[in-house]
Amino acid sequence: MGVFPTVPVIITWASSNAGGDLKRGVVLAMVIGLGNFGGICSSFVYLDPPRFHIGHGTMMGWLTFSALLSVFAMWDYKRINKQKEQVCRERGITLDRRDEFRDMGDESPLFRYTI
Repeated sequence: MGVFPTVPVIITWASSNAGGDLKRGVVLAMVIGLGNFGGICSSFVYLDPPRFHIGHGTMMGWLTFSALLSVFAMWDYKRINKQKEQVCRERGITLDRRDEFRDMGDESPLFRYTI
């Protein structure tokens, strides 16, 4: 109940924050691959039935670590978005010129990370 709803959220967030088709494809493959690898690892930490203290503790630890990394990523994305907005203001870059920056992916000054 606590883990499965996060999968679509993580996949959506990762794909929307990767600029360019190739980068997006690689990011999605890595996210899905690491998610599947987590299922393999979980079979080795659920050792002590019927309460599974080690397994549940390990999963709660990883979920907490994940939440902390998500908070850090949100802070960093917000910081980068502010920098890009400042660059756009200084150089007079508007959405009208987005075709000029299309091939730059997430390096484009017009690309904004999703928070």
